[in-house]
Amino acid sequence: MAAQKFMPMTSSIGGPKDAVVAARLLAGGRDHGVFLFLTPLSDHRGPLPGVTVRPLPLRPGSSVDHCLTSFEQVVLPKEGHAER
Repeated sequence: MAAQKFMPMTSSIGGPKDAVVAARLLAGGRDHGVFLFLTPLSDHRGPLPGVTVRPLPLRPGSSVDHCLTSFEQVVLPKEGHAER
């Protein structure tokens, strides 16, 4: 795991979640650079394969569920790619 992101609202509270993620596009053995992707994080059972979501302790007075979210070899759907 090379990086983790402090992200609000990625826990399983409230149902399935998606996120816009900046990721390097590797396809056909080539590095095509960094693009934005609409990335599914979870479904009704919890985080999807390759997605880890660790809830952080609740902060008094905050209704936001902050989490530490990371990705490991997540395959992104082609239709989630944003054109440059």
